[in-house]
Amino acid sequence: MQRYSVFSTSTSRQISSEDYQARIQRILNKRQRQSTPEYLYPWTELEAESASEISIVGFGSLINPESARRTLAAESVEAAEPCIVFGARRVYNYVMSDRSFQRYGHGCKPSERGVLNVQATGLASDFFNGLLLRLKRSDVAGFRLREHGYDLVPVTFVSYAKPGQSPQLAYCLTCRNPTLHGRRTLKDGVTPHPRYHTLCEQGCRHISTEFLDFFRHTTWVPLPQPARLQENPIPAAVAAPVR
Repeated sequence: MQRYSVFSTSTSRQISSEDYQARIQRILNKRQRQSTPEYLYPWTELEAESASEISIVGFGSLINPESARRTLAAESVEAAEPCIVFGARRVYNYVMSDRSFQRYGHGCKPSERGVLNVQATGLASDFFNGLLLRLKRSDVAGFRLREHGYDLVPVTFVSYAKPGQSPQLAYCLTCRNPTLHGRRTLKDGVTPHPRYHTLCEQGCRHISTEFLDFFRHTTWVPLPQPARLQENPIPAAVAAPVR
């Protein structure tokens, strides 16, 4: 994976400028009128597709290379490229399963089960950073077990290093059903799991401290009113077993 040591202030200003936002908004509006297919969980259509792989954006634990290697091919992880997704928010509102809660180990409160999710807004002013990865057909079965209840939906992204390049399409995980097979999957106000969160931040820091700052600025946490992680940091866990 290529490492970026600097997230320039010029890049931050560029993606937030009025002209840039207007251009991205026009692209988002146009793509909303197009019929790019979605894949509803458990994405059985993927294994019947002619393409051997699809592009996906990892936005949480998949940013951590050690965690990503548990379910994705090593060459896909090594070739991952930082990117910025527009038209959606990264939020803590997915409820960690009992299986995952046990795997992360003890030391967390039963109420601390929040995992990251993505909510589409269609607004260029909503964006977050992530990693562009390749999901190979041979990895779908394991990925399905890992990302229980998440649909795969098309999103618009640009290169993190070169945001002036033309926006492209990839797929992103999003959970939209509050329950699945009798299990609660979404809950407003759920408390983030500190070890899961530490794992995500370790992955961001592996790219750069600036990428971590971007992650904190574009992640929303549950409070009486939704707020950015930057203003409401989550204490780091002592250890973070790989998910």
